[in-house]
Amino acid sequence: MRKQTKVLTLSLLAVLLFAVVLPFSVIFADEISTTALDGTSIYEDLKDAKILGENFDFNKYKPNEHGSLELLAFVEFGFSLMHEYQKCYGLYLYIYFPQGNLIDSEQNQVNFAMRYNGSDVVEYGDLQLKLISKDAYDVLYKFKVVDSEKHKVLQLYERVAKNSEERIYEINGVELFQKGKENAVDYGIGGTWTITGYGQGMHASSMEESTLQSVATFKNTLKLDVHSTYYRTWKNIFNKVGDQLSSVYFSVDNSIDKEYDRLYAIDFDTYKYLSSPIFCIYDAWYPWISTIMVDYNAVYNNLYN
Repeated sequence: MRKQTKVLTLSLLAVLLFAVVLPFSVIFADEISTTALDGTSIYEDLKDAKILGENFDFNKYKPNEHGSLELLAFVEFGFSLMHEYQKCYGLYLYIYFPQGNLIDSEQNQVNFAMRYNGSDVVEYGDLQLKLISKDAYDVLYKFKVVDSEKHKVLQLYERVAKNSEERIYEINGVELFQKGKENAVDYGIGGTWTITGYGQGMHASSMEESTLQSVATFKNTLKLDVHSTYYRTWKNIFNKVGDQLSSVYFSVDNSIDKEYDRLYAIDFDTYKYLSSPIFCIYDAWYPWISTIMVDYNAVYNNLYN
C-alpha cells in the first residue's frame, strides 16, 4: 500500500491532451500461440523485436543517471475468442528505466481507461504491474499487468472482445517503486494502442502466421501543482458533531490553451486511511472549552466500536 501523509486528498492528478499520432508497432520473431509470455526473459522477447520499424539494440539502453523513462512496448499477447486459448491472454509493458533498481512491489501500477461511453472515457483503473524479467544492468524491465482480484483484467478482456477486430487500450501513466525510496513515483507516459489481427493460431485467419498489428496515439501528460485546503466546523452547543470538508485547488497555465485544442480528461485518485488515534489536545487544557468543543473520552471510547 502506498504511504500517504494526507487523508482524503488527491494524490495523483494528470491532464491528458490531444497530441500527434505516431506509428508504433511491435513484432516478435516467434509468436507462441499456446504459451503465455510469462516464462520468457526480456532478452528472448526483445532480441529479434522491431520497435518503431527498427531492430531493437540493447547497446542503446544502459544506465544513465540523467536519462528519462521510456515505455518501449505495450504488448497484448494471446488474445483469442476461442475458449481454450483465453487463458493465454496477457498484457505486458517493456520499460527502460535508466536510473535502475526497480523492485517487484504492489506499488508498481499502470493506469488504464476501463470503461467508455461512446468514445469518451468514463472510468479509469489502476492495475498492478508484476515484474517478470529484467536485464543485467537493471534498466530494462518486463512487467505483466495483473490484478489481485482478477476482475479488472477480465474487465479489459471483455471490453475489447466486444469489438475484437479493433482492440483499444488507453494508458495514462505508470507508478514505479525504486529501491531506497519510500513511495512509488508516477510517470506520465500515456497513449492509446489500437491492436488489430491475431497471434498465430489464435484465430481462423492467423493459423499460418501472426496477423497482429499495433498503432499508438501518444498523449502528453501534464502534472499539476495541487494544493490542499479544508473547512472545519467545531462541535458546540448547537452542532453536536464536528465536520471537516477537504478539497484541493490547482491552475492550468494559459500556454496549454494555446498549444492544444482542449483538455481531454482529468484523472485523480483518492485514498482514505484509518490512522492510529490522533488528538488535538490544545483545547483540552481548558475544561470549559473542552466540554463545548470535543469530548475526548467519548471519541477515544468509540474509536473501535
